[in-house]
Amino acid sequence: MKTSPLILDMTPWVRGPNTGVGLTAYHSYQAIKQLLATLPEKDKRFDLRGVSRNPTPPPFSHFSKLQQWFGWKQGIYHSFELKLPGVRNCKRVVTIHDLWSLSPNPYQTNSFQKRQAIKLNRAILTADHIAVPTAHVKSLLLKSYPHLITPISVIPWGPSISSEKSPADTLELKTYLSKNRPFLLCVATLEKRKNYELLLSSLSPELAKQMDLVTVGELGFGGETIYATLQAMRKNYLGGIDLNKATSNDLKALYSQCLGLVLVSHDEGFGIPVLEALTFGKPIIASKIPPLEEIAGPQAHYIDLTKGESQLPEALHQLCTHSWNDADTKNSLLRASMFSWETTATKTLELYQSLV
Repeated sequence: MKTSPLILDMTPWVRGPNTGVGLTAYHSYQAIKQLLATLPEKDKRFDLRGVSRNPTPPPFSHFSKLQQWFGWKQGIYHSFELKLPGVRNCKRVVTIHDLWSLSPNPYQTNSFQKRQAIKLNRAILTADHIAVPTAHVKSLLLKSYPHLITPISVIPWGPSISSEKSPADTLELKTYLSKNRPFLLCVATLEKRKNYELLLSSLSPELAKQMDLVTVGELGFGGETIYATLQAMRKNYLGGIDLNKATSNDLKALYSQCLGLVLVSHDEGFGIPVLEALTFGKPIIASKIPPLEEIAGPQAHYIDLTKGESQLPEALHQLCTHSWNDADTKNSLLRASMFSWETTATKTLELYQSLV
């Protein structure tokens, strides 16, 4: 009878394929699978099984049945969402992306926020181990739950795409890039939390003569208003394109040719676009919030959001007019090398081993 644990990972997607949590679920699963394949036979203590969250989540009873059918005495259930099974003989791991739903904020409706806060609270209090992407999220957890004794592991994520050159897939994007028009890139869900209002208000007609803005992001809470504003600005003077859904090749092409990335979010758990810009050696303008500072370090120009209205236009102007030299690119690439899905997989496997 097998005694090695069964790991059920929430794959291939959670929420959506282009969300931070969804990308993490997918890439973590793939990286762990590759890592397990390289281990000597005597060290193969885990059998990895992915469970799809799309289109409908599997009943938690399936977990008990699989344990029974395959003879596992113990299982590890790793959720990248906020649902943990209440089955016996199961160690429960949950990845907490951020804690925005625990405090009042203007980014979601009150009813949605309350539901999320209940799910988050239940997941935190019933988990056997918690994984977080940054030290900042861990500090928020300990501050919000001062009596929490559950172990917390900081497991940084990796970039969702590699820096190898690839042509764009989308015809509209191919046509646009062929014009070689300078452009600034913003990769963020169209929602209030991403602070598009500040970015769009900082784009003057003078700046629009020097560059376009290309946005990549699915519609989120309040996104319809942001999308309508983007469309109106483009009709007037801004130019550029928007992509609600972009392929990996589209993103590679955009990062390769952009002037730089701007991400001035109010709140982030990690900030994969910042890491991707580092991977491509590109300049970054980011909001001065702990998670983004933790990732980019000195390789970004930070905007204090309390003074953003005066700081961001100047930062955008400097990005357009100042050259980015080889030393800057090298430093960005060195910073990016600190993060990889291989590292994520190694640390996650160490977490699993600690539970057996």
